[in-house]
Amino acid sequence: MSERMKRLPRRVRLAVSLLLHPAMILRRLRHGPVYHRALRYTNLWREVRILKPRRIVEIGVWRGITASRLIEEVLNVRGEVEYWGFDLFAEGMTPDIFARESAIQPLSSREVLARLERPGANIHLVAGDTKITLAETDIPPADLIFIDGGHSYETVAADWANVQRFLHPYSVVYFDDYTNEVGERRGYGIRRLVDSIDRSKWEVQLLEPLDRYRMPEGLQETRFARVSRRHVSG
Repeated sequence: MSERMKRLPRRVRLAVSLLLHPAMILRRLRHGPVYHRALRYTNLWREVRILKPRRIVEIGVWRGITASRLIEEVLNVRGEVEYWGFDLFAEGMTPDIFARESAIQPLSSREVLARLERPGANIHLVAGDTKITLAETDIPPADLIFIDGGHSYETVAADWANVQRFLHPYSVVYFDDYTNEVGERRGYGIRRLVDSIDRSKWEVQLLEPLDRYRMPEGLQETRFARVSRRHVSG
């Protein structure tokens, strides 16, 4: 990003980025206030009610919408929760990253914290590039990890490699945005990563229902992938 661009206010930089990359406008519309009606999220809420996680790690906090619902769901079933959220947040987002990662403009970490704080919730927000912050942060084993950060293959592969040290034998990992080939043409690398996971060590489930979005490249199908350690009986 040029020095001239850096001197512009954040909202102006975002507007310029949208003009230079019109496809981002569709992504912002998709992830506007109604995006949480997406059918695939019913899997995540059901998982929380069954798992009753004490500790959750989320990669890709964005505006704290999923985090807020996750926290509420856990508080409803166990009364307390420890939440760790990793993101660039608004203070670390640049137009280049925005375009490369098929990203969504996040709030600042302070704004997200204000949205998430409530009795019974112990909130930790870690700002920065997850390829660095996940490797440098020590977290006790987490029960549930939700990966929905940068969408490039390089980033999601690094996130997956780094979070494995946060897992205990019965941890569950959810990947968002496991797409069809339309998503891959748009820069989503989640399917490639999930398909490469060693099935002899990990149980991988592609969950229904899926959501469909009309994009310039075609009809994009998006679903969750659920990953857990494979346990051999006997």
